[in-house]
Amino acid sequence: MNRLKPYIKLLEYLPLPSFLISMHLLQPQSMSDWLAPYLFASTVAIIAMGFQAFHGNWINRLYLSINLYFFSGTLGLLLNWVEFNRLNGQLAAAGMLIWVSIFAITAGIWPKLNLFNHLSTITFDSTSNRKTTIKLSQKYAFVFFIIATLSAIFSYRAQGNLLLSDVGPFILVFTSFSILKSRIIINTEK
Repeated sequence: MNRLKPYIKLLEYLPLPSFLISMHLLQPQSMSDWLAPYLFASTVAIIAMGFQAFHGNWINRLYLSINLYFFSGTLGLLLNWVEFNRLNGQLAAAGMLIWVSIFAITAGIWPKLNLFNHLSTITFDSTSNRKTTIKLSQKYAFVFFIIATLSAIFSYRAQGNLLLSDVGPFILVFTSFSILKSRIIINTEK
C-alpha cells in the first residue's frame, strides 16, 4: 500500500483539469449549463480528498482552496443563487484565486489551519523552535495572501487574454506557494 502513496497524492491535481476539460467539452452558455463542470470537479475533489485522507496523505492546502471554489460554485448553482452565480461568471479565473486568498488570510489569522501543511510532519527540538516556525508560517501566509490577491486582481483586469488572465496568475500562485513552503522547511531545519 505504501508504494501507491505517491500515486494517490497525484489525485489532488485532478479536480482543476477535470473542471477545465469538462468546461471546454461542454462549452456552457447558460447558468444551468455550468452545473455539470462544477459538479464533476466537486465530485472528483471529494473522491481525491477521500483517498488522500484514507491513505494518510496531507491534502495540499492550495488545492483544498481551489476545491472550495468548486464546492461553492456547485452549491450556488444547485441552490440557484443568481447573484452569486453571476459574480462567479464575471470573475472567471479570478474567482478561484479569491478562494485561494481567503484561505491564505484565514491560515494567517488561524495558524492551526496550517496553510503550508508542514508543522505536523516536523519534529521540533524545543517549544521556542515550534513557536518560531508557526510565526514564520503565519508571516508567509500573509505574504501568500498578498500574492494571491494581487494575482486575482490582475487576472480579473486581464480577462480576455488567456495567457495573462488564466495561465500567468496561476503560475505565479503555484510557484510562490512552493517557494514559501520550501523556505519554511529550510528555516525549520536550521
